[in-house]
Amino acid sequence: MNDISILTLTSYVVSIVYIIVGVPLALNWIKPNAWYGIRIHRAYQSLDAWYLINGVGGKAFILAGLISLFVTALFQTFWLAQSIVMATVMVGITSVLGIIAVLYAVVATR
Repeated sequence: MNDISILTLTSYVVSIVYIIVGVPLALNWIKPNAWYGIRIHRAYQSLDAWYLINGVGGKAFILAGLISLFVTALFQTFWLAQSIVMATVMVGITSVLGIIAVLYAVVATR
C-alpha cells in the first residue's frame, strides 16, 4: 500500500469509529461513568445533565463521522495528492463539532 491509500483507509476507519462511539451516546445508553462519554464537571451534576451533554456530544460524533466519510470519499475520488489536506479537514471538523456540542450542552444545562 502506498501512503495515500493508508491514509484513506485510516480516514475511513476513524470515521466509522466516530459513528460507532457516537450512537450509544446519542441514544442515551451510557450511564454516568469515569471512562466513556463527555466527562466534564457539569455532566456529573445530575442525570439530566449527563444525558443531555452526552446526547448532544454523541450526535456531534455521528455528524463528524458522516462528514469525515464524505470528505474522505470526495478527496479520494478527486484530489488524491491532497491527502494532508484531507486529514487536516477531518481533524478540524471533529474539533469544531465537539466544541460546539459541549458549549451547547453546557449552556442548556444552566
